[in-house]
Amino acid sequence: MTLKCKYMILNNILFSVAVLAGSAARAQEAYPIKPVRLVVPYAAGGTTDIAGRLLGQRLTQMWKQTVVVDNRVGASGSIGAALVARAAPDGYTLVLGGGASHGAYELINPRLAPYNSQRDFTPLSLLTFIRYVLVTHPSLPARTAKELVDLAKTQPGKLNYGSSAIGSAPHMAAELFKLTTGVDIVHVPYNGAGPAMAALLGGNIQVMFSSAPTTAQQWKAGKLRALGTASSARASQLPDIPTLAEAGIAGVEMDSWSGVLGPAGMARALVTRLNNDIVKSVDGEDTRETFAKLGFERATSTPEAMTEFMRKERERVARIVKHAGIKGE
Repeated sequence: MTLKCKYMILNNILFSVAVLAGSAARAQEAYPIKPVRLVVPYAAGGTTDIAGRLLGQRLTQMWKQTVVVDNRVGASGSIGAALVARAAPDGYTLVLGGGASHGAYELINPRLAPYNSQRDFTPLSLLTFIRYVLVTHPSLPARTAKELVDLAKTQPGKLNYGSSAIGSAPHMAAELFKLTTGVDIVHVPYNGAGPAMAALLGGNIQVMFSSAPTTAQQWKAGKLRALGTASSARASQLPDIPTLAEAGIAGVEMDSWSGVLGPAGMARALVTRLNNDIVKSVDGEDTRETFAKLGFERATSTPEAMTEFMRKERERVARIVKHAGIKGE
């Protein structure tokens, strides 16, 4: 083969590479060119679903393409999350995950988990936090968090606490409370936050960690006692309720979080585009006000910050699961 032929072949290869790169870049600029599916792995009407639908509306307006919210319920969010883990990494199938679907479920059910949340997903941005508040039935003779600890220590195994499910944020918060304070209170899991709250109001359980919006409603009605927020900051709906650290019990922080993820292997340019659009879509004053009314603390982030946040959360939940000996049903 002559030098001239080799030169022509090399030129053709370089031209083909340039064309392909240009086509990819144009496709990226045009994204999205078809509807995007946002999987919400929890039931319609729940807090994650509400946040997902609000995000979907804002992105639909921004992109001029429909964002379809697809509720795929079951197994602490792992059914819907697994669907996204298996999807093509092209940005057209995303998931609004959280602490149960992307952390607790795998740790509690290691043999059943259909994915590894650190390996099989691409974090795009955190979206919201919901604060959780330590609450008690009014009949309980404890008016502060420290008084509750003292009471529980005089009656080991006698008090019951409820949660919305095994592995849920209220469950993890209560077990962290037990680990931190050394109290012995018994877990009673319910099928959702509503039944758990009904059990507390009915006096069937004495203690639970309740979301700030629900707590605010029942607390103002005098139906429960709020002792402290399990977060580094007070809940915006309950500014008069101290954090547990302010109440003298440090180290009990367990917010419920949501964030957008795609499948593993997404192109860096696509990740950047999606992160920018997600952040912009919920950055307007109207969206901020809507989030606040619904009880959400807006928490958008960079992909790197979300990755680090998930890593730390996983480590903390793993410690709780191991110490409490929590196993799946």
